[in-house]
Amino acid sequence: MGLADELGVDLSEDRTFDRAVDDALLLGSRDIVLELLLATVTADERSLLLHAAVSNVPMSADDLAFA
Repeated sequence: MGLADELGVDLSEDRTFDRAVDDALLLGSRDIVLELLLATVTADERSLLLHAAVSNVPMSADDLAFA
């Protein structure tokens, strides 16, 4: 499964120019933004982010404080 599949972007469907640009930005920015974010955090913050990222359970700020 590729990134487009994970994000529900069907690369074979016809789309408007605006929709194509939105899809391209979504697909192109996902990993870039993550790398930039992870480069700005401490080791503890990175650990917290990675723990929260593998969960699909909604978490409040209080929940994350105890993670």
